[in-house]
Amino acid sequence: MSPYRKSQFKAIVLGLVTVGLGFLSLVSTPAGATSPTITTFDVSGSTDTEVGRINNLGQVAGDYLDSTSRGYVRDAQGNITTYDPPGAVITQSFAINDLGRVVGYYWDSTSSSAHGFVRDAQGNVTTFDVSGAIIVVPSAINNLGQVAGYSVGGFTTHGFVRDAHGNITTLDVSGATSTFPYAINDLGQVAGFYLDSSSHYHGFVRDAQGNITTFDVSGATNTVAFAINNLGQVAGDHYDSTLQSTSHGFVRDAQGNMTTFDVSGATNVYPYAMNNLGQVAGYYLDSTSHYHGFVRDAQGNITTFDVSGATHTFPQAINDFGQVAGYYYDGNNHLHGFIATFVLSSPSQLLASLIATVTTLGFHQGENLLQNALRQVNAGQTTQACNQLGAFINKVEAQAGEQLIAAEASGLAAAATQIQAALGCD
Repeated sequence: MSPYRKSQFKAIVLGLVTVGLGFLSLVSTPAGATSPTITTFDVSGSTDTEVGRINNLGQVAGDYLDSTSRGYVRDAQGNITTYDPPGAVITQSFAINDLGRVVGYYWDSTSSSAHGFVRDAQGNVTTFDVSGAIIVVPSAINNLGQVAGYSVGGFTTHGFVRDAHGNITTLDVSGATSTFPYAINDLGQVAGFYLDSSSHYHGFVRDAQGNITTFDVSGATNTVAFAINNLGQVAGDHYDSTLQSTSHGFVRDAQGNMTTFDVSGATNVYPYAMNNLGQVAGYYLDSTSHYHGFVRDAQGNITTFDVSGATHTFPQAINDFGQVAGYYYDGNNHLHGFIATFVLSSPSQLLASLIATVTTLGFHQGENLLQNALRQVNAGQTTQACNQLGAFINKVEAQAGEQLIAAEASGLAAAATQIQAALGCD
């Protein structure tokens, strides 16, 4: 199974082993791939900064350690807001959607139970529990505000889905001893894994109507799904039957077809995240017991990378603009956050992703400008497309603090600027 974030709780619940373990990376790139630019960051005053997810506005959600664990959100300009749910003594943040809503869990002052929470873009926190559970772990949130996660009651772990109105539905795979939903897309499809009575893991996908499909990679002893995108593609890892300790990556398409892959020089491969373009981010272990990051594009080309000075690099998320967020260990065994920006997509693909994000935010004035830019890119009219993107940025800046909150405006402007650079705009 894959190593997880430093959180001891996640390691205990899943039976996994927690590894104790402007900047340019050291990068190995295949032909046609582009080396990333990597920015590292820390929460002021923290001893360790962890990363959960990054959304399409470049906002990162995670947690950090000072005297305890607390939550934070970092916007596209690098501004960091820290927070705790009311009454929390320990806070861990796992995911953020394009509306800036964050999910995670916190321990209260009794330290006897952990509760789920949703924090909106304005900082309002809604807490919730699952009936019969002593620990609630929301692991993902989609752009509809639907949350997927799991809860622990006694010695049993159950999955759940919480809708935007707060209604909770239990999600258990038939015959499972424990069920772990780990990702949810904008169609309400949930991906995750479950444990059977023989202590083997299997993948599953649950559709919005509650129908569950289980799956395994052919020949695998364990199959674990960590990500699902809006195309219904699933990414994760599996263990083969020849050597229990060796893991490999896989991508499963919406029809159930499997593609397995490995990273050159790796002893273990852990795909951990996937965006809506089918690009996968994760990490791998080499023969010297060091972890390195990788990105796999939709055509199967793999780029490996490390943060400069890192002893271990752990990508945790990838958005539709090729931004990979994660954390790394330094030589003193402390954690720091990073964002690695790759050029993985064409300008038209990036524009389509930005249009989808703008639609999610309901910013229709900007949507029209971007649709014009996309048509012009497809027609080879680069200068006109650049002008439309400039008009979009001006419109975004004019609406900052009005129709758009500041973090939304900065994220949209940064994405449009990235597309301008890809087009070679002046």
